[in-house]
Amino acid sequence: MPQDLPLLSVVICTYRRQRLLVDCLEGLAVQEIDGLRGIEIVLVDNCPARSAQPVIASVNLPNPAIMLVPVHEPRTNVAHARNAGLAAAKGDYIAFIDDDNRVPVDWARTIVAAARGRGAGVVLAPIVPEIEPPGDPALAVWFTRDVAAGPDGLVTPRRDGYIPGFRTCNVLLRRDVALAVGPEPFDPVFGLSGGEDIDYFMRISGIGPRVVRCAEAVAHELVPAGKATREAFLKREYQGGRNYARVLLKNRRSRVLAIADISMRAAVRVGLCAIGAAVDIVRGRPLAFERRVGIAQSLGKLAWAGSPGLWWRVEEQAVPTARVAESGRRPASGA
Repeated sequence: MPQDLPLLSVVICTYRRQRLLVDCLEGLAVQEIDGLRGIEIVLVDNCPARSAQPVIASVNLPNPAIMLVPVHEPRTNVAHARNAGLAAAKGDYIAFIDDDNRVPVDWARTIVAAARGRGAGVVLAPIVPEIEPPGDPALAVWFTRDVAAGPDGLVTPRRDGYIPGFRTCNVLLRRDVALAVGPEPFDPVFGLSGGEDIDYFMRISGIGPRVVRCAEAVAHELVPAGKATREAFLKREYQGGRNYARVLLKNRRSRVLAIADISMRAAVRVGLCAIGAAVDIVRGRPLAFERRVGIAQSLGKLAWAGSPGLWWRVEEQAVPTARVAESGRRPASGA
């Protein structure tokens, strides 16, 4: 394999989701590597009890150019897990996908080609949900993640560095960009509540990389039935609003101005959604779900001072404080 071709690191953080992880790894194991020197799958097990170990032991990677890099991060916190993955990654490009994602066979070469061909430091690509029955299929449009881009595919962050629709999932970063924001890129303060990805990218945006959208590098996300209800989705959006506000407060120079800005915008949106809801009721129409989503997001922003909820589950037992207990590189089986 020509040494001038790039190596791609794919970082996956997992916590007690063996069934989903198996499907994720099966898709990566058969990736086409045209235009790549190889692919390393950096799998970070964030469970103190090493719940991913049976999956790691059974992985079949028939192509010797695709290898598995298992990492154990015992501190149950997704920010610590992402940082451990970045520290272990050796690639020229570093991608993040989640353990509930599945990607087509041309995903890796497509997303890297987009970065190289368009001189991008960051590539964002769509996430299409697959709702597990008996979840509400009407929520698929709400679980779809994508970003707005210009005719040339260029993505422009907002003034605060935020890109609506962005998550650290199905995203590619050039190595120098991924590591440009310090020795601990993902802030553990947000690692239990969520928002560590928003914070990370706001700081990445501050260094001004070229950001593009790649419509062809689609990833599919399996949404469990328990999450695919309107009530669960509204709770998720409420927490998302809180996370955004907390991150903005951290990254603004003036905390007072940030609080005023967040509170004013959130209050205005709640008011507009409430007016719309009143009109729906007067006209005898069902309350539009998008109004409920807007209210949930805005109330979350107004609740910025509360204690964060936990979405990355925490073990009841004490979690060791060692940074990374184990990090090993293992070649593909049959290599």
